[in-house]
Amino acid sequence: MNKKDKWLIVSYFMNLDGCAQAHWIDDRLPLLAKENREVILLSSFCGHKYRHLMHVRVLSISMKSLKEEVGYILKRTNWSNSWKIVSEKIIYILFYPLCFLENLIIKIGGESQWGWILPATVTTAVICLAKRPDLIYSSGGPVSAHLATGLVARITGIPWIAELQDPLVGEDISKSKFSKKALAYCEKVIFTTAKKVIFCTIQAKESAEARYPLGKGVVIYPGANIDIIPEYINKNKMDKFSIGHFGALYQSRNLKYFLAALQEAFVEEPDMSSRFALELYGGIFGEEIRDQIDCFPYKVINYHGMIKRKDSLIQESKCAVLLLVQNADQRSSVTIPSKVYEYLYLRKPILGLVFNNHELKTMIESHGHIVADATNIAQIKMAIIDYYHKWDKGQLDDIIQYVPSDITVEKACEQLIRVAESSIAENR
Repeated sequence: MNKKDKWLIVSYFMNLDGCAQAHWIDDRLPLLAKENREVILLSSFCGHKYRHLMHVRVLSISMKSLKEEVGYILKRTNWSNSWKIVSEKIIYILFYPLCFLENLIIKIGGESQWGWILPATVTTAVICLAKRPDLIYSSGGPVSAHLATGLVARITGIPWIAELQDPLVGEDISKSKFSKKALAYCEKVIFTTAKKVIFCTIQAKESAEARYPLGKGVVIYPGANIDIIPEYINKNKMDKFSIGHFGALYQSRNLKYFLAALQEAFVEEPDMSSRFALELYGGIFGEEIRDQIDCFPYKVINYHGMIKRKDSLIQESKCAVLLLVQNADQRSSVTIPSKVYEYLYLRKPILGLVFNNHELKTMIESHGHIVADATNIAQIKMAIIDYYHKWDKGQLDDIIQYVPSDITVEKACEQLIRVAESSIAENR
């Protein structure tokens, strides 16, 4: 590929620490630069601006998305915490009535950031006219990036590849009937217009291609960013058998079954409770999930809240076992949490609570780790006790038993470049 070839990369989230949807793009930018790809970026105001690249950011026109974007902008100011809190309260008061009215009229679902479609479409068109990119690459997450780029690609004829970080259609994926229809339409636009459609799981690709058998699907695992993963740390030297969960807990992705299994494990192994710690990092959303944690009868849970990505990786490397929890519903059959790639590369023991996902189960077990059904308390209890016995004997951190992972960002970027090259070549 000629080094003058330009990519226009469009994603709602970019350069936002702790946001997995942003990391997909953020991690690949240095590698694209090494491969002499010239990139132009378009995103929302949620993340920081890349100063060394042409990075255009635009605001949404929907009240709900705009409120969130202004909130992110406030967090980046140098104001005192008290002023930030006051400002956030004022924004909430001003925006709440409009957001409430908007939700009554438009029930497309907050996950789509629909209010970003029009500003992103106009901006994408202007960039394409001014800079004439050779490729448009959208990634999300929010489908607004795909709809904006799809319309412009159809009009201009510029080759477009769309990366679906999550499936758009399927059981338990969307809530309202309107949302289901809207996302199904988005999927149709993507498949009928894009040169290639990138999925992050084989099952997601096969499910979508059953509806659109056009041969456009490609699977690329996002992989681990090995440049920021810390060195291996042996946890057997520590006093506590610690299991760490990193990431948000929400809806059916919660600790209900894990905590029930842990309580049974403590009964079966009475000495374990005094030597155990459950370390939780990330957001907790929902009163029911908070109650599950607060009402656990053993005082072994430490909640640390949300921390920066690099700090999270350091804490992951210090845990005896890394806990991966999938949603206990059908969306999990076609998705793989991006956190698993960091876990695998760290070569720390993993306890994967997997729901109806043979692809993820095989991935974890093939690297030497343990998988239990996400809703099977007996299986989870056995896995906890098995790891505890290994830790007690000093065998848990024998790194040889865990297969090195080659699912990396570098590999993903190589695959992405090949897809881009073929798409550009077809258009010439």
